[in-house]
Amino acid sequence: MADAAGPPPRGKNLLKVVGALKKRALEERDEASPQEKKMRASINDVAADLLCPITQELPLEPVIAKDGKIYERNAILEWFSKKDGDATSPSTGAKLTRACVPRTVNGTGQSGFNGLAEDAVQARAWIKRSAAARYPRGIAAFGNCLLRGLGGPQDTVFGVMNVTQAAELGSDVGAYFLGWAFFEGDYGLPKDSVRARYWLKKLVDGECKIQHLHRNNITEAEVWLRELQDE
Repeated sequence: MADAAGPPPRGKNLLKVVGALKKRALEERDEASPQEKKMRASINDVAADLLCPITQELPLEPVIAKDGKIYERNAILEWFSKKDGDATSPSTGAKLTRACVPRTVNGTGQSGFNGLAEDAVQARAWIKRSAAARYPRGIAAFGNCLLRGLGGPQDTVFGVMNVTQAAELGSDVGAYFLGWAFFEGDYGLPKDSVRARYWLKKLVDGECKIQHLHRNNITEAEVWLRELQDE
């Protein structure tokens, strides 16, 4: 299984690009002026502010509640489901009802889940800042936006580059998307059961040092892995 660690030829080319980007990033860090370092520190602070107050993780499906905070969709839905009637904000403690949360989805005016607002464009912009700060969770989430076309144009090549970098940095979200891509033959990567098994097993076994994937997605990965093992 030693040769299963790397993706196929196209993936290897992507890893070379990621490696070059990482090398350049380190060079830029060393060459950065005090002003640039201060700016990057500020960006890192912004990235920290993007964490869901409930899960303390970077949201994969961010929604903005009426209290102005960004939450993981499933987390805030579960928060509401445990409350009878009106709930309090998980962040501020102020009264927060479903009715007082804007009912829009991607700015289309369509109804959202339980009245949650979903401003994918704004969320993508903030996530992009987190990725620019080389925050692994941000890189993974930005890759997710690019691969799925959330909040802007779909770009599978750049998306794969981001999730690959995130996976190499230990993100279970990055491993999830690579495992799926090789399992299904999606996002421009070939169907490859060996490499799919590698990434999915790494995820399911808890070997990723940065764990911010929702449990539902881990369950999906377990199902895919069982299918591969039955082949």
